Amino acid sequence: MDIWDEIKKLTGYQSGNGGVDSYGVDHSGFSTRDELEYQSARLARENQLAEVFAKQGIAEENYPQYGTNFWGGSPENNYGFGTSNISQNIQNVTNQLNNSGFGNGTNNGQAFANSDYTVNTESLVGKPSSYFQNNNTSGLSNQNVDTLQTTNQQSPIHQIVGGTMDMASEYFKMKNHGYKNLDDYHHCKANFNAAARGPYGYNTAKALGDAKEKFDFYWNQYYKGLDEDEAQKDRFYDLRVNATGRLRGNSGVYRNAQDACADYRNKNPAFPKKYW
Repeated sequence: MDIWDEIKKLTGYQSGNGGVDSYGVDHSGFSTRDELEYQSARLARENQLAEVFAKQGIAEENYPQYGTNFWGGSPENNYGFGTSNISQNIQNVTNQLNNSGFGNGTNNGQAFANSDYTVNTESLVGKPSSYFQNNNTSGLSNQNVDTLQTTNQQSPIHQIVGGTMDMASEYFKMKNHGYKNLDDYHHCKANFNAAARGPYGYNTAKALGDAKEKFDFYWNQYYKGLDEDEAQKDRFYDLRVNATGRLRGNSGVYRNAQDACADYRNKNPAFPKKYW
């Protein structure tokens, strides 16, 4: 069994038989390293699209299903991935997508055109974290949203383990100090710290955060008595907070998570600094 069949592909990806995936890319010339890099790039791109869909209030079951338009280019030279020097081609393809707003003229390009992902990062220097609130959950240029372009040098395993510990650490901090109205602050911090580690940390935070919100969606209905609309609204709000933390962590604008998430911390002015 192909290991990538184990991954739920909300945008329609299937690994395919005969080496050609449902996005039209032929993997028959890929080495193991090429395959891992391709799948990492694919997951990062799907995560970027999911950030936009969540921001727009699109439920997972209604995500657009992509085919050969996913990579935004023509089928020539294996959609840009080629049959040799594939590692460099993967970087070239992702760079081109980011520089073009993820392919204007395609559904996903339009999604980015309708979002806030086109803000120039230089305009963010010195901005307070409140700049990012009220549905402006990105405030980043397309290039900086690309988690594959991070300069973080941690190994993949350190990013994954560290990102998981970041998520757990903030959860226990939130439970232990007992101050109210700070869930968003700790969610933002956890996602910030994990994403700042690099692309694997970013994807780890995304996967864990999404899984928790999916669990909470049903928990809130069956055990807290919320109706489906209320539970969905709560879920999308939390997803936006998580996305904000990850995007700020990946922006290079903030010194640390405390600064990046200060607007959420201000929801409880009595929160002591020693717990920040």
